Amino acid sequence: QVAAEGVLQPLQLGIYRSDYMIHQPSADDAPRLMQVELNTISSSFASLSNKVCALHRELLTRWGCSANPDVQSALSRLPPIAAALADNELLPVNTSETDICAALAAAHKRYNALQDGEPQVPTAVVMVVQPTERNVVDQRGIEIGLWSVHRVPLV
Repeated sequence: QVAAEGVLQPLQLGIYRSDYMIHQPSADDAPRLMQVELNTISSSFASLSNKVCALHRELLTRWGCSANPDVQSALSRLPPIAAALADNELLPVNTSETDICAALAAAHKRYNALQDGEPQVPTAVVMVVQPTERNVVDQRGIEIGLWSVHRVPLV
């Protein structure tokens, strides 16, 4: 029936989060990244991961890790990670919060542009939240970013 009716909403935005972990079955095996999950339309942890990345950068800048022999031993088996820890600039920057807010704002703007003239009622981005959700701090980061930078309301 959907195919017969055609596409009624020509605008789509996909937000994906891919989760990885370091996999090293034994000490003799080289460590490698393995994908453990792919989330579709998931903006979860965009705000918190941003802050955790900044925390890691701050702690490494402030305290480093070269003085601890256990850390040095572990890092000797992980040269790319050791290199990143030795040079703060090699740590990746996490822009997930600003990127997701920008994508949602662009979709909101495009949606409004597709309307005939001005929308009859104010439009907003809707976030569907599970009734037992405890991750409100992360969701507030998206809400604040959408409003403070793009002036797009989130409900």
